[in-house]
Amino acid sequence: MPKAIALLRQFRVLRHPTDALDYLRDRFTSYRLLSLYHHFFPEEFANSQASPYPPIDQDEILYTPKEWEFLTLVNEGLFPLPYLDFEEYEYSPNSPNEILVTPLGLGWLDDEGVESLRRGFRVLFPFTELGRNYLEEYDQFGEEWYQEEFESPISFADIAHTHTVNSKQFRHLCHEQGKPLKFAPLTLKLIDLSTRNVWLDESGGWVNSYCGTTLTWSKQNVNYLTRKHRQAERIIDAVMEFVNWLEQDLTPRFFQILQLWNSASSTHKPSPR
Repeated sequence: MPKAIALLRQFRVLRHPTDALDYLRDRFTSYRLLSLYHHFFPEEFANSQASPYPPIDQDEILYTPKEWEFLTLVNEGLFPLPYLDFEEYEYSPNSPNEILVTPLGLGWLDDEGVESLRRGFRVLFPFTELGRNYLEEYDQFGEEWYQEEFESPISFADIAHTHTVNSKQFRHLCHEQGKPLKFAPLTLKLIDLSTRNVWLDESGGWVNSYCGTTLTWSKQNVNYLTRKHRQAERIIDAVMEFVNWLEQDLTPRFFQILQLWNSASSTHKPSPR
């Protein structure tokens, strides 16, 4: 009887053409998610006892129990879906047919701001285009704040501008130093939101009023996001290895980076000692 009632609930009284479109859209989303469940988790799908129908006691539901089961497996094994409430089975404001890409990077352009970053990241701001622009243009006391924050006699004039630095040469110089200094260029890319990784360069997502990159649920997009998420984890591990090393002895190691940075500049600025 419960199954029969659930089946009957799949039918709707369609009073307007838009009702038909909404119904077909909902059915398409459901069938697509179940197809993806079968493709990416065939064993779990075969053993699943979850219902593919909406609960009888709920009038409106965006995902069925079986669909929630699939989304849980994605969240735990492929890539994060933090905008979904897996305890209350509630959904975020965007479309159920879309994946909302949520930022795994530093997110300093969002509400958290610069002060939320670790010291090892903040000290590198003048070495990045976004960071330098922030200090020079958006904060009228940027250079003063920078000097006080790190108790440093360094001025922005001592740090070669990003426009004058040959990034390939800087990367080569850092690579010659071995780990963890070889990860300095990657760290600058993370601050600059220029890693070319959708999980790290995203500044929207659920932390920014659910505005950000969205992709439809498809095999291609699930594979893409899974691959990029694994890459993002490797990038974060490398960056944190570098930042931990930098913070352990900040001043001399900062000047070591500065020497390499200025050496890659077309203006060949001498690094202060």
